Amino acid sequence: MSEKSVIHSTGVNLNHDKERIKNDYYATDPKSIDYLLRYESFSNNIWECACGEGNLSKRLERYGVKVRSTDLVYRDYGERESIDFLKQTNKFEGDIITNPPYKLQLEFVLKALELTNRKVAMFLRIQFLESIKRYKELFSKYPPSVV
Repeated sequence: MSEKSVIHSTGVNLNHDKERIKNDYYATDPKSIDYLLRYESFSNNIWECACGEGNLSKRLERYGVKVRSTDLVYRDYGERESIDFLKQTNKFEGDIITNPPYKLQLEFVLKALELTNRKVAMFLRIQFLESIKRYKELFSKYPPSVV
């Protein structure tokens, strides 16, 4: 698969040497949900906690899923109130699916695991699996069940 098709299918930005977009906002192609749902099933209650313009949320809704869509920055979609996912403390009775801000990936994964005892799915670059810090803080306690 070419780099261009990886970017297109997952919405993940592979251009490291370019200046980062404000608030680390890189929209995910909604087709990513189609690929995910081919291989994994989820509850009918999903929290998309970095929803941006709603690409993933809207696609999930097309599958008949109830989606709570929040973000730190309101982009004309989801709950209008700014929700800092990393400061949330209330448990969520459902699954969490998102493409977290690149610079906060580990924090988002850990917070999602804290807030739900159900499934967590994150759209991350494969290099996320490589860090010793992430192994110590995350994978040694919560090994991924599907990559």
